[in-house]
Amino acid sequence: GAKTVRDPLGTSIAWDSADANTLATLLSDPRLFVQRRATAALRRMNTAAVAPVQRVASEHASPDVRRRAIWTLAGIEDLSARKSVIVGLSDTDASVRQAAVHAAGLHRDASVLPQLLTIVQSDEPGPARAAAEAIGRLHNASAVPELLEAVSNLKLSGSDPSGAPAMASERIREHALIYAMVEIDDAEQTRGGLVL
Repeated sequence: GAKTVRDPLGTSIAWDSADANTLATLLSDPRLFVQRRATAALRRMNTAAVAPVQRVASEHASPDVRRRAIWTLAGIEDLSARKSVIVGLSDTDASVRQAAVHAAGLHRDASVLPQLLTIVQSDEPGPARAAAEAIGRLHNASAVPELLEAVSNLKLSGSDPSGAPAMASERIREHALIYAMVEIDDAEQTRGGLVL
């Protein structure tokens, strides 16, 4: 059977007196409710929580905990928190990079466009797709040539009867790249990169 979890709701934790460092360590707690409550409390702390959560995002051994820290930072309404998300763009784990890319895209952080263009060209499908979405949200026409290059560099395994890539992951990535160009809405540059 399942193991019994002691204090699954974290009622023995002194939530009201916990500081940001204490709460940041609770992001690695094995109890889901404790993780979620710590995330909510850190977000309410706003700026005071940024440094401790960024340390977790950059230093913790577990990619799950680093990803949770990135999402915690993404929910803090402060410019320093948004800038702290950048640490996840170069994480060794694809799921952490994907979370950081998604957070940067949601906040439309134009300062990370160079990193997003690198990720869209060379990363695993999940982070690359999220990077294409983020680039589209920025509406920066300077990205169109690199998006066109990323489409031409897709390693397609063949096409289905409609002409679309046969593999779902390739179709999704191609769609994200094309949609990013649609969002940017620079018809002239996009048209110039099309080959019939």
